[in-house]
Amino acid sequence: MLERAWRRLATDVLRLVGKYAVHPVVVLPGLVLLSLGTAFADTQNLNRYNEQWVIVATHGFVGACIWFFAVGVLVHIASGYWRTLAVLFLYATTELVRTLIVETGALSRGMIDHVEWTSQVLTAILTGLTVYGIASLAVNDAYAFRATVADLKARSALLETTLSRTELDANIARREILRSAKTTIRSALKKTLGGVSTEATVRALLDLSDDVVRPLSRQLLFRPGSSARVQQSPVRTQLHFWEVVNLASSTKPFRAGPTVFVGGMLALGSAVTAAPYGLGILAMLALLVFPYFLLTLADRFLTQKLREWPSLTRFVTVSAIYSVTCGIDAVAVGVVNGLTQPLLTLFVVYATVMGALILWYIATMSGVRRGYDEVIHQLRGVNEQLEWAVARVNARLWTDQKELSRTLHNEVQGVLVATAFKLQRQVDAGNKIDIDEDEIRALVFAALDSPNAPSTAPPLQGALREERERWDGVLGISWDIDARAVSCVDNDRDARRVIEDLVGEFLTNSVKHGKAHHATIRMRATASGTMAITLANDGAPMPKNRIPGIGTELANSVSVSLRLVPRSAGVEIRLEIPCEGRDHLENNVTEARSHTLSVE
Repeated sequence: MLERAWRRLATDVLRLVGKYAVHPVVVLPGLVLLSLGTAFADTQNLNRYNEQWVIVATHGFVGACIWFFAVGVLVHIASGYWRTLAVLFLYATTELVRTLIVETGALSRGMIDHVEWTSQVLTAILTGLTVYGIASLAVNDAYAFRATVADLKARSALLETTLSRTELDANIARREILRSAKTTIRSALKKTLGGVSTEATVRALLDLSDDVVRPLSRQLLFRPGSSARVQQSPVRTQLHFWEVVNLASSTKPFRAGPTVFVGGMLALGSAVTAAPYGLGILAMLALLVFPYFLLTLADRFLTQKLREWPSLTRFVTVSAIYSVTCGIDAVAVGVVNGLTQPLLTLFVVYATVMGALILWYIATMSGVRRGYDEVIHQLRGVNEQLEWAVARVNARLWTDQKELSRTLHNEVQGVLVATAFKLQRQVDAGNKIDIDEDEIRALVFAALDSPNAPSTAPPLQGALREERERWDGVLGISWDIDARAVSCVDNDRDARRVIEDLVGEFLTNSVKHGKAHHATIRMRATASGTMAITLANDGAPMPKNRIPGIGTELANSVSVSLRLVPRSAGVEIRLEIPCEGRDHLENNVTEARSHTLSVE
């Protein structure tokens, strides 16, 4: 329990000293209100010295600003624990500097007779830490939330585009590959056909098969396909006032515990020195009892109803409760200190505004954290779907490339070789030959355009048995694949082709580069529409300076996640690839679009 509390404290400290810890918006609201309090509502402020107090308060404000931004430069260059200490030091001393300027200025001008330095210094330090610390937490959380929302919107737009193109990209890429192949073959046919003799045409057709079509087929066979990636563009977002109000007033706007803690921090300095024998502490606790119970009651009876009200109504209601909470305590403090009109009214107004600001800061922290957690959860879902969709496109492209490679290797080469041998037979028979170049071209391109059925890759276990037979006596192969995984792979053409190629590449590299004697394959279907695959061997570890090969390119292209597990001996690779089929993809499209709409 203590460890959990310590971790939470460490997290809060990191939030407090975050990127925007020395941003002007952290210091200016609180510093302005504190300075206004000195000018118009300080309990030391007598009516006849109002103008002088305005001058002194202005000096204190300027001095505190100079100090904050000057020392803030050191915070920017500090890191780790030093940054934490620097931020806390800055917050404590900013209000201390303002207090010293105000009190010494008031003394030198004869506006006060003496200064209770112990009380003033202690109060200034605690006030600075409290006011600016709360502001920093709220501001850092707000900016982190804004950045996360921007990232979510950008990735949601990217996901929407990627998913909408999933069905098109494979066809587009295939048409581009086909167009490129046609261009290459057409150019070669133009040079080949129209030879001076039939024998030359026969040789040219065979050369075209061996030197153009076969290399093109192999290039497609061993080049992992990759979809045209959609570039993510940065999105700028603004955290609008009403958006913050909605988050703050709909989560937990009435937080009695943190309010009492903050109130105690602000009043502790005066309470310790105000009365002997701890009477000041007792008075402070008595004053904090009222806000605690009022906020507790408001939380119990109003929080749920607030969520159903319009933003403006919520803002007015919450602000009114904050004002009553702070105003009644302000009246009590003013009367105890002997303040009379009009100073009492100024003091109450000031204390109410200052207290309401602090309470809104506290509520904002809760609201923004809730919104941040929701966005993080949403962002993770978006990322998972995005990775799934892109990997699925690449797997489909890889499969289509293999089919086109097969078409080039079988049908197109078959037409070229068959035509060449028919011509050769006519030559051998002594027949007169009239070569129809247009017919040959038509036959080649008809073969290239033929709507062939997808090649039937063997079922997963059959493919693994073939691998075991291939490597018999060289590499022992074992696998752990449950029935659900087998069914998933066998019913998904793209996943089956990708897995068989990945496994084959891994086994080859295990022997060729790792000199392994045994390899294991483990597969499990996941609930998120992927196949979790673990490939391991007992060979040499993978070198750190290795150059990625075809297998690595393919794995990176078609996987949702890919990880090389550190091992003292051998190689272990864990990856996940999409393996659910069209139904899962369509579900992802629907879910992703609902996510995209939710952040508009």
